[in-house]
Amino acid sequence: MLDVPLTTNDTARLVPEARPRGHGSQRKGVLRRVLRLVHGHEGGVLWIEGPADAGKSWLLAFAAEEAVLAEAVTLTASGFAGDGLPPLASLLDALTQQVPGAAEPGTPFERLRQAEDSLRKLAAEQPVLVVLDDIHHCDHLTLLGVRRLTAQLDELPVLWMLGARSHLDVPAVVSLRRDLPFQRTEHLELAALDPDSVHLLVTDLMGSRSAELAPYLPLLGGLPGAIRHACALLRDTRCEDAAEARDGMAEAVAARRLDQLTVQARELVLTAAVLGDRFGMLHLSRMLECREAALLRPLREVLSAGLLRAELEDLVFVHPCVRDAVAATLPSPVRLSLRRRFAELCVTGGTSASASAADGPEWRGLTRSELGVVRLIAHGATNREAAERLFVSPHTVNSHLRHVFEKLGVHSRVQLARLYAREVEAAGGR
Repeated sequence: MLDVPLTTNDTARLVPEARPRGHGSQRKGVLRRVLRLVHGHEGGVLWIEGPADAGKSWLLAFAAEEAVLAEAVTLTASGFAGDGLPPLASLLDALTQQVPGAAEPGTPFERLRQAEDSLRKLAAEQPVLVVLDDIHHCDHLTLLGVRRLTAQLDELPVLWMLGARSHLDVPAVVSLRRDLPFQRTEHLELAALDPDSVHLLVTDLMGSRSAELAPYLPLLGGLPGAIRHACALLRDTRCEDAAEARDGMAEAVAARRLDQLTVQARELVLTAAVLGDRFGMLHLSRMLECREAALLRPLREVLSAGLLRAELEDLVFVHPCVRDAVAATLPSPVRLSLRRRFAELCVTGGTSASASAADGPEWRGLTRSELGVVRLIAHGATNREAAERLFVSPHTVNSHLRHVFEKLGVHSRVQLARLYAREVEAAGGR
């Protein structure tokens, strides 16, 4: 790791040894914004967002270094996951190094006034850059404080650079982003690196061993942080069994990427891993037992993270190895249970879950009512029990069964149950 030069509050940010690759236009934009602060005393807000590992912290560290070199007062702070810290704690700690007493104990309102007064004193002498990373981890009161400070100090040479993950459903973060000073706020979004930049970054990190990372690149989504993490894992891997080492690496990388998602997005992609490499929103919403509209936000997060992509009417894993690695993080009983449930949804929905629908029974020829009867009978229900569950008469159930036998070419309930079980197992064993 390489230390960025000390900021004026005597803190240092750590950045990876490898040179920054990609995001060249974003780095230039950040540099221009720092120079406008230093030479034009132009304050405001630069909001930087992107998926986890997209390089937000890299870019903020670059901004802090350039501001230090340009002799601006530079304050770096970060949000922390979890509770326990008082509002504005990290910002006030940074301010204390410049303005003694800035972090005196007090009520949230008193601490906010301390922060405002301290920033005004600093800005009266020099331009001030405030870098606040991972604001999605900040507590609600801190976000409200930042919202107030950016408005109250709008006319001063104070530039706020705020880093946040994209597509997070955190109401306070959404409100802050919406209510920032409109005329003095710029937005910058980071995406995945292009293939050439990925190649250069991997070469920087792995040197002559860069080819060893090739099998894992589809898992990494072109995200520089994920690439650095995978390279570090690969350098530390010590295993005589090549296949075991490969599987362990894939699972470790997949687990890290899943942990960086919100709970809803993680549940979506884990469930999607049992549906195959390609699937539709209808099956996904049924598996998750929610309306399709409720999946829009977590789906945008997963798409932004580079785990899935959208193609016409289907969602597709970016690579089969991504799906396999994600599925491997599920305990075997959970994976098997989800696959069987998916198979049952396919069968009762009239869609074959087997590898080749042409070789299986003509489930699509059954009506929805007939499919409902098949599912209950295959699970051992009598005609009367099926009738009670479906709110129809036993005579109706018997009629549906006759039609099912004719369409599927079976002659008994036992044959029907076996046929249904085979179809379920076909999906369960994928």
